[in-house]
Amino acid sequence: MLKEFKERIDGLTPLPSVIWDVRSDVLAMRAVVESGKDIGNKIEVLRTLGELSDICDNFYRLTTGLMHNMKGRGFTQMATLWDMATVGSLAIHDLMGGKWKQIQDLLASAFSEGSMIMASVQYIKAASETMKALTDEHGSYLFGKLWDIVCSLRKDMAPSEAREAQKGLDAFFKGLSSESTPLETRMVVLIQTYMILLKIKSGMLIAVLDENAVRLEK
Repeated sequence: MLKEFKERIDGLTPLPSVIWDVRSDVLAMRAVVESGKDIGNKIEVLRTLGELSDICDNFYRLTTGLMHNMKGRGFTQMATLWDMATVGSLAIHDLMGGKWKQIQDLLASAFSEGSMIMASVQYIKAASETMKALTDEHGSYLFGKLWDIVCSLRKDMAPSEAREAQKGLDAFFKGLSSESTPLETRMVVLIQTYMILLKIKSGMLIAVLDENAVRLEK
């Protein structure tokens, strides 16, 4: 069960079917933990699993929402969007390898890559207002979740460090939601950010499972 989960995270793509499978693994692990015994901090393990399931659920809603709104505009454009959203994987792999970077630097990299890539892609003529509302909704959700990550990584955060993180995250998400930011750039960056978040939280889950001696394999 855990082996399959790790393999899915290693090969993560933004396809809805892949995100569904990741969440399915997480829910199956939660079922085992809920009925399990001799687990160190069971509450912490269940909380981490619940948070990861919630992220998968929202990521799935974003990708399926984009697909429904782009329906009839050509699956080639959708495939291109998914491919473009995977740029930045080296930075994500660095994170999972323990080379933690400041979250605002990583997000700035994702935003820059998304902007450059989508500048060369044909504008996606979908229901733009609906799409903008969708990106605003998920931008707000990710804003809160990334604050959670910052707090998890910097447990002894000084006020000056909190202000620095606030400045970086505010600038990133205000820039993302700006009217001057093309809709297609918003899409790519949101998907990239979800993938970064999912990778980080999965790494945290694996660490929590190990720390609490949770056995998920036969």
